[in-house]
Amino acid sequence: MNDVNRAITEKKRSDKIREATKIIIDELNIMGADDAVQKAMLTEIISSHRTLQQSTINTLIKVLTLYSKLEYYDGRNEASVQACREIGHF
Repeated sequence: MNDVNRAITEKKRSDKIREATKIIIDELNIMGADDAVQKAMLTEIISSHRTLQQSTINTLIKVLTLYSKLEYYDGRNEASVQACREIGHF
């Protein structure tokens, strides 16, 4: 695969992941939907291949670690940033 094809493939992957993340965020924007989203995500994770479960959880942990390093936040997301910082200490 040449550099141009690799860049196109990576861009498509990034766009696809961003869209999936946006769908989850949009679902969480519905009052009271947190529990349903969490259960649906867990169901999908535990029904996937064990290696993919490991990759998914590692990715989620990495996202939490990166989120904990946010320098700009306010009262609306301060608790989330602080929780991620505490999780990062483990």
